[in-house]
Amino acid sequence: MLLKKDHKTVEGLFRQFEKAGEKAYKVKRRLSFTATTVNDPVRDLSTSSTDAGGFVTKEQFDALGRLTSVLKPGISAPSLKYTYSISNSAPSVVDTYTLNFNGTYRLSETLYDAMLRSREVQNQTPDNGRDITDTIYNTDGWVSETTNPYFNSDAVSPTYVQAPAGDPPSPSGPPAAGQPAGETLGAG
Repeated sequence: MLLKKDHKTVEGLFRQFEKAGEKAYKVKRRLSFTATTVNDPVRDLSTSSTDAGGFVTKEQFDALGRLTSVLKPGISAPSLKYTYSISNSAPSVVDTYTLNFNGTYRLSETLYDAMLRSREVQNQTPDNGRDITDTIYNTDGWVSETTNPYFNSDAVSPTYVQAPAGDPPSPSGPPAAGQPAGETLGAG
């Protein structure tokens, strides 16, 4: 039997059950391996997943149903943390904090435009600079180009940064008129 839930296909025996106000899905695979996902009954968001080895991954959400943290098995601190900043006068920002091996967090910020399209991603570097990738859209709303990551020595911030002159963007869609496929835009 195939189960399609959230665009994922799971092969095996599937059983849904409710326990103590929570909705859970249990999939029994070949060789009697069982994986279980427990969902919040109101929003149907996964709050914990137990894999075949018995390891539990927990997810926490804010009042709006946005993911705020992921706790992976064997680690006491959240492996991933998310914060959200929505604005009418500046870019909306999603901060992603990824746990490093030494217990600190590495920051990545995704800046969104007024139509909530990813416009720029800033990744913190080990020396507290940032690697930046910009996405530019055409008038139809399609991605017209994406820059190669470029370095900036400033700290990650919720402000757009313009790519330095001469930094060729990488092609991310059909080639421009008269341009051979596979050639980098602006190179030349």
